[in-house]
Amino acid sequence: MSVAAQCLLGSYHAAYSFFGKKMKPLGTHQATLDLPTASRFVLSGQSNLHVLWFKEHTQSTVKGTYGDNKLIPKSYYFHETRKNTTVSFAVPAGKYDPISFVLNLRLALLAYQNKAAGSSVLVSFPVQLDAKGTTVKAHFNLDKLPTATLSTALGRVKTVIISHTDNKNIRTQYWLAPKYAYFPVQLAGYKQGEMIFMDKIKSYE
Repeated sequence: MSVAAQCLLGSYHAAYSFFGKKMKPLGTHQATLDLPTASRFVLSGQSNLHVLWFKEHTQSTVKGTYGDNKLIPKSYYFHETRKNTTVSFAVPAGKYDPISFVLNLRLALLAYQNKAAGSSVLVSFPVQLDAKGTTVKAHFNLDKLPTATLSTALGRVKTVIISHTDNKNIRTQYWLAPKYAYFPVQLAGYKQGEMIFMDKIKSYE
């Protein structure tokens, strides 16, 4: 059986335009899901930003395994060049890193959409944020998600909306497109009700 047949999401590469406050263009972001074997995945991302007099580059990598319609993260890595800081940890069993939990939410939505046996309306992910084990809960009721239709580089796209809040009180909101297996065509961060960043899809393949 091929990797694509075993993983409902399949490999992809996407590019986003990155914006700061008041939708000021700051740079680009890229996200890639690789499925090198029928049981392993690598999720990587990088951002290149130019803010006033300084440049910023971030890089992230999540590695793990796939099985039983779940992506199971094993290791998480995130590096930021401007501050020269790195967050890296092994992901404990039963927990999810800050990036790949969205992939598992997409798999849950696909299962719910297809009414797969054993699928659940309520899903919850304990998301670990750092090497100290700081964890937040991400809860979703799949049959009560708000919807919106967006004008994007991919055309007019119907989406469902999910969001969660981290330990710094930053709420990240995702617009997931059912047409593309619930791929996030837009995401944004908010603090105290104010938008602090947004990613808008440029290309998806």
